[in-house]
Formats: sequence, C-alpha cells, structure tokens
Amino acid sequence: MSSNKVTFFLCCCVCLSAANTIGISRSAGILYEVWHSEAAMAMQQVAENDLPQHTTETVIRSNGNYTLDDVYPTGKNITWYSEDIWNVKPDTLGFYCLYRARDKDACAKTKPPTPYFPPPIPDCPMASVVAARHAELLTYTGFDYITVDITNWPQVNPATDVAVLRPLEVLFDEWIALRAAGKKTPQISMWCDSPVAAYPDGHMTTWQWLLDHVYNNATRVPLLWRRPSQGPSANPKMTFFVPDTTAMSPAVNALIAANGGRNNIDVVRMWALMPKSSFDTGAWGFFSGCTTADGMHLTTSMVGTNRSCEQMVTRASPSAAAVQEVSASGAYMVAQCSIPWGSPGHLRGLTLQRLFKKVLETGAPDLFVSSFNEHIGGRQAPSQTSNSSFNMGLPHDPQKDVVWVDSYAAEFSRDIEPTTEGGSRVFEVASSCVQLYKAGLLCNTSAATLSSPCCSTADKLVWNNVWSLRYGGASVPSRPGIVSCPPGQVVDVVQTVTDNGSCDCKSFCAANWGNEVKAQRSAWTGSTSFDADTATLCRCIQATHWCNGSAALCSDACDGAGVPTPVNYCKKVYPRTYFVTSQPVLVTAMTAPHAAPQWTQTCASTIGSSVFCVSGGSDGRDGPFMVYNTPSAAPGARALYRCSNTSLGAQQAQTHAHAAAMPASFLSTDARCEGLGSQPDELIGYIAAQRGGETLRALRRWALLHVEVPWTLPLVFACSVLARIRRVSCRIIGICGGWGRGQRGPVVP
Repeated sequence: MSSNKVTFFLCCCVCLSAANTIGISRSAGILYEVWHSEAAMAMQQVAENDLPQHTTETVIRSNGNYTLDDVYPTGKNITWYSEDIWNVKPDTLGFYCLYRARDKDACAKTKPPTPYFPPPIPDCPMASVVAARHAELLTYTGFDYITVDITNWPQVNPATDVAVLRPLEVLFDEWIALRAAGKKTPQISMWCDSPVAAYPDGHMTTWQWLLDHVYNNATRVPLLWRRPSQGPSANPKMTFFVPDTTAMSPAVNALIAANGGRNNIDVVRMWALMPKSSFDTGAWGFFSGCTTADGMHLTTSMVGTNRSCEQMVTRASPSAAAVQEVSASGAYMVAQCSIPWGSPGHLRGLTLQRLFKKVLETGAPDLFVSSFNEHIGGRQAPSQTSNSSFNMGLPHDPQKDVVWVDSYAAEFSRDIEPTTEGGSRVFEVASSCVQLYKAGLLCNTSAATLSSPCCSTADKLVWNNVWSLRYGGASVPSRPGIVSCPPGQVVDVVQTVTDNGSCDCKSFCAANWGNEVKAQRSAWTGSTSFDADTATLCRCIQATHWCNGSAALCSDACDGAGVPTPVNYCKKVYPRTYFVTSQPVLVTAMTAPHAAPQWTQTCASTIGSSVFCVSGGSDGRDGPFMVYNTPSAAPGARALYRCSNTSLGAQQAQTHAHAAAMPASFLSTDARCEGLGSQPDELIGYIAAQRGGETLRALRRWALLHVEVPWTLPLVFACSVLARIRRVSCRIIGICGGWGRGQRGPVVP
C-alpha cells in the first residue's frame, strides 16, 4: 500500500473519532491468522531457486499458461517446506510470516517450562516488520483487538508449534515492544479448538498451553482483550473464544473459565453457519451471511434481492431484545467458496456494505469482522456433483477438483488486508464502516457519511444478474407405454392430476374428464391412455376420437363409440431454444403459468444463490451468470447483446406446435447481430476482457447460428470438450462475470 493511502486512513480515523463523543461503548475485533510460516518460507525457496512465485490468482490470470502444479514444481529436487498455495500476495509485505526459533535453554527456565521443538524452518526475517505494519493497519482501521485463529490445532505438537504457537509468542513480543516505544497496537484474544480435557497419550492440550503461557503470563496479560460488554467490573475477565461445534465440551469450557481456580476467563462460544437457536443463546458469529426473505436461509445473492442483508445476530436468550454481537465480513461462503455461487465474493465492497447496514442500525456493543489475513486455506474434494463443481477459472488445471473451502483467489475471500492482486478497495470500505460503527453513525446521518466508502453505491452497484431461460427440448416419458416413436420424435403425453381412480385411464382420457386434456391439447382429435392398465396418474395421448364427457359414469363414456385408437401421438424433438435476459420483469412474464409459450428458468446447479433458482442438477453450464452494467467497470469491457435470428425462427415455426414464430435467440458482441437480425433485442451488459479478479469463468456459445437454434451457454469447458458432448463446435464470445461472474481471455472473432 502506498504512503498516501496510509495518510488517508489515518485522516479518516481522526475525523470520525472526533464524532465519537456520545458515550457509546463499542468494541470491534477481527479474525487474524499467524499460520503462514511454512508457506512463506516455501515461497522463499521458490525465489531462491530462480523460479516464478505464483499465487492462485496469478495462475488464473495466466489463462492456462500456468497451472497450480507450477507453484511448487516437481522434478526440481527440492523438498518444499509447504505446498500450501497462497491465494494472493499481501501488499507491501509480500509472503510474510512471524516464526522465530525459541531459545532451548530459555524454554526450560519458564514456569511452567515451555515445550521445545527443534525449528523445522528458518526464522522469518520479516517478523518485526510484519508485526509493526499489521498493528498500524489494524489500529488505523479502528479494531480494538484481534482474535487469533487456533481452531485447527487442539493438541500441542511440532505442527501446532510452528503453525500457531511460536508465531503467536513472537507477535506478543513484538507488540509489547511497540507499546513500550509508544506505538499503538490492538489487544489480542484466542479462539482455540478445545474438545477434550486431556489426551491419553500425554500430549498437552492447546487450550491449557494458552492458559499457562499467555493468560497466566504476567508480561503478556496486559495485551489480552477483556470484553467490555461483560458489564462494569473493577477486574474484567480475559476473553477466550471456543468453537461452538458438536465437538465443543461444556466441561472443558468450565475448566478454561476456572483457570486453575483463578476464575478470570470469559469464555465466549463462536462459530459460523449456525442455526438461529445458537445465535439466540449467546453464540457469536465469526461471520454471518445474508438471509433470504424467511430470515432462516443463507444466500450469496447481493444484487437484485429487493431486501436488506439481515444477517443473524447474537442475543443472550430468544426473548432478549438487546443484541449482543453482530458480524460482518469481506465475503463469506455457504458452500465451498471456489465453486460457482458458493460465495458472493467482495463485489468491490458491496458484500461488506450490505452486512454493515445491519451492524450500523443495530449498534450492538460488539462487532466481529472476518477476516484480516487468511490468504492460504484448506482444500478438499467438491461437496456437490455437477459439471461446474470445480475451482472457478481453472477448467483444465490438474488440481481443479481439489477445491478451496474458505478463501479463493483475490475475489472470493473474507480477507480485507490489501494485496498486490486485489488492491485495497475492500480494506478502505472496511475501515470506513468500522469508523462509522465506532462513532455511532449511520449512512444517512449526513452527506459525508453517505458518500463515504462504507455507504457509497455508484462504485459498487456495477452488476447485472443474467437469467437463462429455455424452451423446447421435449423429454422422453419417464416410463414406456403402449406406443413408441421413431428416432427424433417422442410421445406427446398429457399428465393428469384430477383422476381419482373411479374409472380406468382409457376412459378418463377419452372423456376429457375435468377438461384436463383439451385444455392442454385443444387441437387433438381425441385421446386415450398411454398406459395399458392404470386408473390413477393417467398419461393421455392423442387418439382417433373423443368419448362422451357428460356420461353419468366415466366407465360408460365410450359406450357405442368404442375405445379410441392412438393416432398422431408423436411429436418432433425441437432443438432446445435458449433465451438470455438481464430483465427480471421479463423473466417473470415469460415463466408465468399461463404464458404462451411458457419458458422455464435454467437453474444454477450449485447452491448459494436466491435470485436464481437452484436445481442441484448435474450440469449447470447453461445456467445463470452475472455481467457488468457499465462499460467503465473494467478496462476493455465489451457490450453483450441478445440478438434474434428471425429467418431461423420462421423455419422452426413451420413445424412448431405454436403458430407464431419464435426467433432463435443468441448472444453476440456485435451491435449489428452479425447480419442475422436488424438490431439487438437487449443490451445484456458488459463483459470483461481478461480472466481473473472479479470475473473468472468463460462465457461461451454455440457457433452454428445458421444451422439450428443456437444454444447460449455461460460455460467453463473448452470448445473441444463441448464438441465431443454436443457434436457441434463452439467459440468463446467473451468474458462474463459471475459464479459465473467468470472470465476467459480476449474475444475470439
């Protein structure tokens, strides 16, 4: 980060702090990671061997020129300290860490003695600079404390020591020294996985190590955070967070609170993606996602929701009116974040802004933000099975199916620390929002607050939702019946719902009982049953004649006329027509129950969105996506149009069940619709010219515009793959945004 930005943050802090004269006692904390040591030293190994230093983001932006295998390449006869891949490179500091080896002799002299482990990596040369820089950024932003994440290390061992315990001690030492020099630092709290009281193999629990070497260490105690919302006290307790999961042990929580009889620990439960009942019984959210209209389900939709975020908040009890804690985050996930729709992403600070609306309006005494600096994170197999359930933007990468859970690349991350690839925009929004919260201000308090980075909207609302609708592509009946059709055709079946079993389906269909059949197929000459011997859930097909629908008994309907014989019961399978629009009103009209023809939304196949339908299907490549709504949103952004091939639509109408022609719809970046239509039907939005950042996935379409109805697809698969699947060729038409906001390289003419 440049020095002029630091000046801005300091200025912002001073100005807003002056407004904090109304006696509001509010605390702001943020999740903080110290686990980077081995990954940082691995990147140092990369540099020492004259290899390029890659992050997940730079691999994505290479557009296939590099893969994740190139981050720590094999075949170099190098034993890497770690193979954890940095999502981004922190700004100014680079790939940093806080580890320094302990003095073995000094460990033996502490009370109790500090466990000593031989150093597995060299000392981090930048530890002092990192500690000072982070103290500066965090205090400028207005954070009172950090909470160190130790939720994956319940047991003291060499791995725990190098990942969190020793870096934590170094951070304490550095910040204590900064305070002695008159510099400001946040206070510190711990969030530790504490499932057991003791391990049978003799390993020490991490929670006990923290009590012994931090909470009961006279030198470190002054730096520990004490939650002001505990209430007035001459000697407030030190705060210790525990994960509120099924592994949580109330007995261990009591041991931590007792602290060997000192009774000076304030134990706070904290987790995410919790049910409302947990929030209503005092559990904090370290992040809380926006909810749907019922207030009970999470959504990653940030644009076009027509409601506030309304994340869940913490109360002491279900009947309590007062809110204890509210959380906000740079982003969050409801599923694995590197899979489409699993995370909203930063959206230029829009996610933070929508979450902070609740924070500012509630004015709770405690704010918790997630997070400052995760940067690396866990990976696993995809939890959802669809053709788009892999790391966005890496469709051909050999590691595409080992997906990130919490943080991905520059955009889909909770982190707010400025980075080389992502810049400082989200940090600036977070700084502004925290200062408004601490000062007790709302966005509409004044013109100054309304135009602040926390509250401004013109710079954030740069997105269009894009729906994909489909018509045609008739499906084969789910089970065979008394007739079948030749290749290229299927049996045209009307599924009834009002038959109650009082007569057989042959008579029910022939009599058009309840007008179910004629209401859907008015041109039919008659009807009979597709099934031989059924009386309920009748499936009707066209036949030679109708029977008497006014007969007293359904079973008497065909007396005299005879049972109709199936005729003209096959229909052609038309190429499925796709229609793409960014107009929600048009989607509502076209998918209405009585619309003619009636279109159907093509749903997202992975969970998260609430603006678009979610099918949980096996594909998802032809589903919804997002694009920019202004050409100024990205350098080189190009207009994306929906066009109509009117001549192809007329050819289709000659054999289509509907009399009116339905022009074949296709996407194009040509304002003249490539000579196939007079003018575009709709300006969908604008597509990015480069893969990476906010837009990771490619937008593709079928290229056979003159042969059949084109199938418009927001896809992530290569054209060669599509050719094998669909037996047609395709071409990239640009880069679009979405989870979905995806990207690929320059437009191919």
